[in-house]
Amino acid sequence: GMKSKGFYIEFRNVDGGSGGTCLLNFRYAHGDSAARPCGIKVNGNDAGDVTFLPTAGWGDWQYDSIRVPCNAGSNNTIRVIVLTSQGGPLIDAMEVAATVSTTPTMQPTPPQTHIDQYQAEDQILSGATIRTKQSGYTGTGYVGGMKSKGFYIEFRNVDGGSGGTCLLNFRYAHGDSAARPCGIKVNGNDAGDVTFLPTAGWGDWQYDSIRVPCNAGSNNTIRVIVLTSQGGPSIDVMEVAATV
Repeated sequence: GMKSKGFYIEFRNVDGGSGGTCLLNFRYAHGDSAARPCGIKVNGNDAGDVTFLPTAGWGDWQYDSIRVPCNAGSNNTIRVIVLTSQGGPLIDAMEVAATVSTTPTMQPTPPQTHIDQYQAEDQILSGATIRTKQSGYTGTGYVGGMKSKGFYIEFRNVDGGSGGTCLLNFRYAHGDSAARPCGIKVNGNDAGDVTFLPTAGWGDWQYDSIRVPCNAGSNNTIRVIVLTSQGGPSIDVMEVAATV
């Protein structure tokens, strides 16, 4: 029922870990033909917008993400505000990945999360190429040319923290009219698919995410494999949020 401009959801007492930057990952759905953007306010301050591209229907749940500044501790308030008269999406959950201090303590602490970034252009490529044509990428370039089924990017030495489940958050773009799904293999095992819905163009960078099993330590290999003859998206970076 996020039907009107100005409608909002407010998340209170959000844990920002040791403060700095947090990754907000929203599980959402909407069956409209156009994006339903929402503004994000963190502790009363504008922190950017989330695009919320159309999904395959109102019951097709996908992810969209944003990195925002956050305070240390569980005193953060996150407000998600509908920006247009078109309305907003359905929102199921907000995941928060926050950096934590590694200062030793005499008391046991609950599991926390750290976030690492892996530039796509620094990885092992099969069929794909490193490009700089489109603006807005991070690092020294991005990976494009994922034109055929079976082409892949392989991220090696990925830190899985203490092991268990990791959140993989891909910054990607593609200007096609249909999704460009990719399969994810973790340490040689199938871990699911990422949809990679169309963005507003090849230079419009958005996020798509998946939760996967991972091993403890920096010995994980993540392979992103094009699943159809339509090809895959351009990929700029993979963020990994792991429990420590």
